[in-house]
Amino acid sequence: MVSRAIRLILALSAFSLLTSAANAEDLTFNVSGVFENSTTFVPGPTLSGDFNVDTVAGTINWASFTVGAPYSDTLTEDIYSGPFVYNEYTFTDIYLESVSDPNAFMSVEFLPSSFIGYSGQPLCDMSADCSIGSDGWIATGFYPDINDFSTTYVLESGTVTPAVPEPASLSLLLVGLVAFSLATTFPRRVARF
Repeated sequence: MVSRAIRLILALSAFSLLTSAANAEDLTFNVSGVFENSTTFVPGPTLSGDFNVDTVAGTINWASFTVGAPYSDTLTEDIYSGPFVYNEYTFTDIYLESVSDPNAFMSVEFLPSSFIGYSGQPLCDMSADCSIGSDGWIATGFYPDINDFSTTYVLESGTVTPAVPEPASLSLLLVGLVAFSLATTFPRRVARF
């Protein structure tokens, strides 16, 4: 009876590991940062949000970024994500449109040339080495009005951190049911006084 219970626990543990490994290619990352005005260099709105990457296919599953005051805008409409080539330099882009304002958009630039195997490399900002040679550098930008580029904001500093993954619900449920059944299956010893 004990060996049967041990085999059941091992089988459920293997199932739990396989279930979590099946989704290991989809990773979520948190983003935060601060913009500055690209012409006056005055500090601007903050950046926060997250995005999910299929690290096997190298694609963005979803993205949601929020630009703070004075705009307080959320950008989630994925126009394009993929490689961006400028001369011999390759970066990865996510272009997002505003949910509330059709004239506002954001170009999020990353250092790797692909999201395949992505593990949270930094955003292109004023402190990252996103050089495009003698032509300068490239950085993540927020454009409040596509018709007026005088109010363009460049990411001064930004961070990308992996989000803490939630355990698979089904595997947790199965482990809990097995533990409950094992606790009720074995007889309890009665203390004698």
